[in-house]
Amino acid sequence: MDPSPTRRASSGPEPPQACFEERLGFDRAAAQLRTGAKRARREAAATLRKFGALAVEPLGAALRDRDLQVRIAAASSLGKIGDARAVEPLGRALRHGATRRPGWHLAISVVIVAAAAAAWVGIALGFAALEQAALVIGCGSLFLAGVVSEQFQAQRARGRLLREIATSLARISAAGPAPELRSLVPDLRRVSSDWLQQDEQTRRISREAAQRIETLTSDLKSLPVPVRAPGASEGALPRPADNPASEGERLPRVSPGDRD
Repeated sequence: MDPSPTRRASSGPEPPQACFEERLGFDRAAAQLRTGAKRARREAAATLRKFGALAVEPLGAALRDRDLQVRIAAASSLGKIGDARAVEPLGRALRHGATRRPGWHLAISVVIVAAAAAAWVGIALGFAALEQAALVIGCGSLFLAGVVSEQFQAQRARGRLLREIATSLARISAAGPAPELRSLVPDLRRVSSDWLQQDEQTRRISREAAQRIETLTSDLKSLPVPVRAPGASEGALPRPADNPASEGERLPRVSPGDRD
């Protein structure tokens, strides 16, 4: 059984060897998350949560991983860590999913329905010349319908990531409300109202997360959302003189006899 935090604190600081081993374990997991195989990256994303705030940066980067399950595991770990620095990468991933639109596959769906309906209406009215065209359109419609269906199913699968992001944001707001969380409420509401691409569970969790964040941050709505400070310019920081003082600006040298 792991000792409680109180017992660990009373026993004094960890020995250097323990700190070294912990850092080594973190470095291995972070490297595995970046370059490992698919399954190894998923495991690393789940393992890194035990390192707490130290793991926020690599887990935030993993939200852009090409594998959906890695992104889901990273979002879950960030929520369980509860560090406010995770709001920024989680917000980017949320906006990317919330602003995704059906696009071309929705347009194809409309074309398929219109073309098939026109062909079958022509057959029903007795236009024999349209029978062959209707057969071709029907076969093409089945193929295109399969493609469109795959696209919608893929978007529904991405909804699992949005559910995990919404859950993590709600956890972070409970751990420590921050003004920047309120800026994500419109994106959560956009997901909760997207009945075409998101399933009922994703919409419900996003709606509940938006309500919870609004409630917990209601006292902070008048505060400005903090922005990341730009890198300090070279001239903004004090620095030693690049060149020594000129001959006329040098102070006179004091001899030992003058001090008396």
